[in-house]
Amino acid sequence: MTPFIFAVLLIVLALVALTLEKTYFYLTPIELKRLAKSNDQLAKTLFSAEAYGNELKVLLWLIIGLSAAGGFVLFARITSPLFGFLTVALILWLAFLWIPRTRLTVLGTRIAEWSTPAVVRLLRFLHPVMAFLALYLGRFPMAPHTGLYERDDFYELLRRQKEQNDNRITDQELELMRRILKFGDYHVRDLMVPRRHVKSVEVTDNIGPVLLDELHATGHSRFPVNEGKTNIVGTFAVDDVPDINASGKVRDFYERRVAYAHQEDSLEEALRAFAHTHQHLLVVVNSFNEYVGIVTLSDILNRLLGEAEKSLEDHDDRKAVASRHSQPEPTTEPEAAEIVSTESAEMVE
Repeated sequence: MTPFIFAVLLIVLALVALTLEKTYFYLTPIELKRLAKSNDQLAKTLFSAEAYGNELKVLLWLIIGLSAAGGFVLFARITSPLFGFLTVALILWLAFLWIPRTRLTVLGTRIAEWSTPAVVRLLRFLHPVMAFLALYLGRFPMAPHTGLYERDDFYELLRRQKEQNDNRITDQELELMRRILKFGDYHVRDLMVPRRHVKSVEVTDNIGPVLLDELHATGHSRFPVNEGKTNIVGTFAVDDVPDINASGKVRDFYERRVAYAHQEDSLEEALRAFAHTHQHLLVVVNSFNEYVGIVTLSDILNRLLGEAEKSLEDHDDRKAVASRHSQPEPTTEPEAAEIVSTESAEMVE
């Protein structure tokens, strides 16, 4: 009877070690450390062991391997072949299919909480040996695969992240990530204003309410300046005119510099051109050196960032901007204890 009990104890020890390995590494080390810093007691307890990293993994897998092997050998000696076969098959199913593929359980977290002080003491005692084994095994690293192969996989990851119950990344942040990923798909030709739709001004045009109203109606703030029908000599910014009743000609206000982009340039290349030239408008040309349109910095930023929210549109009112963050915003991040308790509650579902 004693060998049978000893075999059962060895198998139970192996299963407990498997449960500990799953519990310690269920959350990423960064998340567990974040929760521990926010005074979550369970996270602090688990992190005291998880902080040993590979040493903890080596110790647990040594316990799993030695205990399971000893238990299986004893079962093979003291039980009938059929009973031993069924028992070992059940244990293997629990150890390598059920335990790794299920969520954490309340029982598992409690076992880890109770066992951690003993595990930490054992790690301290065996530190020289565990450190050597961890260093040796670290020479043959096999990092977990990210599951990402192409950019479409990032889109799927963002979709799953948005639906994740404990997600703390806002919809706006996820949408921004999606826009950044998709940004490389566009070219200047996709955003440019075609030449036939471009509102331009002549250097000899008179500044006045009529002209300024026409320019404001286009929705843009900068326009190419022509000298003749096709010769672009600069750019004119409506904001450079002091007031709507100002007088004079366009030549008195325009900037005598022109920057260009090719219609096949990517938006990233166009954005770099804006940064390099310090311009807000690029004249677009094709491979035949023909003027085919314009593209503005605001159009590209809107494609990257999306349209601004109404509450953030007024940047000219100093008081409105100052009061935008006058009240401390309520944190959208759940308390650490709530996160851990939520994990524990959902582990058994």
